[in-house]
Amino acid sequence: MAAAPSSLPAVTGASGAGPSALSRALLHRLRSEVLGSVGPQDLVGSTWRVLVLDATTTPVLSACMKMADLVDLGFSLVEDLNKGREPMPTMPVTYFIEPSVNSVNRLIADWPHGEARYREARVYFSRAVPPQLLDAIKRCQPLISRLTALAEANVEFIASDPRAFTVPVPRAMLRLYGEASIAGGSRDADAACEEIGARLATVFATLGEAPRVRYRRVASVDAEDVPGGARRADTTRRVAEAAARALAATGASMGSASGP
Repeated sequence: MAAAPSSLPAVTGASGAGPSALSRALLHRLRSEVLGSVGPQDLVGSTWRVLVLDATTTPVLSACMKMADLVDLGFSLVEDLNKGREPMPTMPVTYFIEPSVNSVNRLIADWPHGEARYREARVYFSRAVPPQLLDAIKRCQPLISRLTALAEANVEFIASDPRAFTVPVPRAMLRLYGEASIAGGSRDADAACEEIGARLATVFATLGEAPRVRYRRVASVDAEDVPGGARRADTTRRVAEAAARALAATGASMGSASGP
């Protein structure tokens, strides 16, 4: 069994009296749309469920919930998607994972033909799912035959402080400002901007906000500028536009504008 998310306390407000507005919104979304989405009629014959997380969603959940909270919601096991797990054919499972190629492939691998690892499955993704990954899921008939829910939770940030949050993007600084970002066509830097923007969009979706983002206009390139400086200075615009696209995919809209 994976380490249960019980080591971190829930985020509290500045006075310590209670959770911040962001953590309250995060908890509400997790409890109502993901973890607490199963009604009593769905638990007939099994009062316990399995929760499967991946490397992205584990810290999201650990920052705002304890294992005791999950037990209250009917989860007896919290497991890692990327590690070997014993089949539990009599228990329902809830997956809360990111819509990456690796996580979707691991999800599909849980459901080979002729064998059911769990009694039934509910799958919740932490952000919008690319169409090609949805198509891959549709082709997995053993999973489809036992799938009772498939949804996008739009929760992919860590409420790490009453007045702050972080988005888990591995190696973001290196990808955006490292030597590889000097090249005008750096795919890794562009991908990092898209990842940050997509995860920022989940913050806005959780808060029910569609803000207008302003960013500094990139100055004209000077011959004495550091190589790649203009592209690096343009990071804010690229992240803002990526967030606007991601938020639009959730049904909301966000404006962006440059400033002096």
